[in-house]
Order: sequence, then structure tokens, then C-alpha cells
Amino acid sequence: STDTRITQRLGGNREPNVLKENEKIIAYWNRAAKGDALRETVSQWAHESDEDYLKRWVEEGEYVAGKIKSHSPANPVALEIGPGMGRITLPMSKYCRSITALDIAPEMVHLTQETLQGLPNFEVKLITDEDLSFLPSESFDLVYSIACFQHAEKKTLYRYLRGIRRALRPGGVLFFGVMSLCSEQGWQHFQAIVETDYPEFFHTPEEISCYLKHAGFSSHKLEYEGETLWAIAQR
Repeated sequence: STDTRITQRLGGNREPNVLKENEKIIAYWNRAAKGDALRETVSQWAHESDEDYLKRWVEEGEYVAGKIKSHSPANPVALEIGPGMGRITLPMSKYCRSITALDIAPEMVHLTQETLQGLPNFEVKLITDEDLSFLPSESFDLVYSIACFQHAEKKTLYRYLRGIRRALRPGGVLFFGVMSLCSEQGWQHFQAIVETDYPEFFHTPEEISCYLKHAGFSSHKLEYEGETLWAIAQR
């Protein structure tokens, strides 16, 4: 097969998928968890007071949670990828039957556990392989990921999407956002980090549609908002 020929040309079988390609990204978020994790997930604007920043942090989380709910089945068993300090988790917890959260970095998992301890029907787990094979099949009504997939390399993102589809129940919904390279705001953001090592990856609408199609989702639609490209897909 074509896959076999490519594998042979690259020097043998692909090793088990153990996140080796993302070691640099994992290290980055482990450091972030021990630093100012709040501002790593949502940047504070210049001349914005700490009080105004924290207010915006909460309001933006509630706004995005509202968008997720508008596309979600009622009272879902939910999977969240990249919960951070609970900006989306907290408002979604009032709506979901339960939330299982995943993160790629052990220190972020620890921080999330510490920050959201006591939240009912909530657990957080470490991502141990990009295919998400540790998740039970057809177990979730809703999967969402906000400001997370933009930090995943493109092969990783595609592997996640395949794993998510397997974990969703028939008719289940996936909602996520990535940075759009094609928007003016997205391009400006891209230019701002071109000379840095910041682990952020940008996408075009055509790429996201292609990934979702080949990952096996039955249908999807895209919405545009500033630098963000929202994707809503159904198994």
C-alpha cells in the first residue's frame, strides 16, 4: 500500500504513538503550569488592570460556553480537551451530566485537579497517546476543546480527531476552535509569533474540513469569529 511504501522509505515501522513529537509542547505547558498559567491561556491586554482582566476571563468563558451549549445535546456526558484552570469547565459544569477533562502535560493535569477540586461529576486525565485509545468507545455525547488544538501539531490534531470520533456516541457533537490563518486578525497573530518558539499552529478552513472529513465525521460546519475558526462536527 501507499502507507507501507512511505513507512519503508522513512526507515521502518512507526513507533507506538507516545507523544514524542510533542515533547517540546508538553515541556512548555509543564512550565506554564508552574508559572502564570492563567495568563498563558488568556493574554492580558496592555494597560488592562488585573481586575478588568479577571472579569474578562470569566465573561469570555461564559460566552464560549454559551456557544458550545447552542450546538450541544441536552444534559450531555462531556469530554473537554485542555481544561486549563476551568475557564470553560466551570460554566459547562452547570449544564453537563458529567465532564471528563484531558490534558497533554502532567503539571497542567495536577493544576486542573487542584483548581477544580470539589467540582461534582468531574475528573481530569493525562493524554497518554494521541489516538486517545484509552477512552472507551461511544461514551460521550459532546466533546469540546477551546484554545487548545491551536497548540497541537497538525498530525497530532488529526489523530485527536480520529480518536474523538471513536469516543463519541452516534449523533454526538464535537465543538472546537483553532486560529484561522485566513482572517486578518489571525494573520496578524501569526506574524507576531513568527520569530518565536511559541507552540501555536494556524489552520485554513479547507484544512479543518479535510481533517474532519477524513476522520470520519458525518457532517460539519465552520463559523468565523475574529481570529478564531469554530468547527462543529457530528458523528
